[in-house]
Amino acid sequence: MLGIFNFLTGEQIMWLDKLKKERPRLILNQETLNDVRNLLKSNPQAQDFYKKIKEKAEKICEESVSRYEIPDGKRLLFVSRKVLERVYFLAFVYNIEKDKKYLERLWQELNAAANFPDWNPPHFLNTAEMAHAFAIGYDWCYKDWSPEQRKTIKQALISFALNPAVNTYRGNSIYGRWHRVRTNWNQVCNGGIKWRRSHCLMKNQKYALKFLIIL
Repeated sequence: MLGIFNFLTGEQIMWLDKLKKERPRLILNQETLNDVRNLLKSNPQAQDFYKKIKEKAEKICEESVSRYEIPDGKRLLFVSRKVLERVYFLAFVYNIEKDKKYLERLWQELNAAANFPDWNPPHFLNTAEMAHAFAIGYDWCYKDWSPEQRKTIKQALISFALNPAVNTYRGNSIYGRWHRVRTNWNQVCNGGIKWRRSHCLMKNQKYALKFLIIL
């Protein structure tokens, strides 16, 4: 199906221009954030729940950044999921509080994972979870990242997630058939790549469109 891409005209992909340009746009948007802030002013249950979220973010700030570890010689999954959890907590609290310490700690986490040798594509669940984390971190704090930070995050996503995914979709990978199996590998792996693809659509339409066609 990738061959279809070669015959698409500019008019046929104009629908991409209808995608939201404002950020954040993955799960959260500015309207949602404003609703949450207003809710926290008056709702005791929401205040209690947010208190627990913030306590978790505070704890993360005191912990060391994640390291590249494959203790069983096969899986980086524990690390990927830890990074994903940390990204959600730190990015959410930062958007509510606008306290730079959460943004700085989030950057430390993302930068550490961006400098891993890879995201362990032979066990693609690891790669997909990390791609999910990076897409959320990039999108939710987009306005506050410097151009160099954005470049680092995007390059890691392309090198460690999108390129291996493209090779798999094209049948040029030794990483298995996760994109076609009827197990949770399909939804987690394809889902993780789609998170990344969603944020890159406005930046590189041709590159992103390859995924829309293949999937």
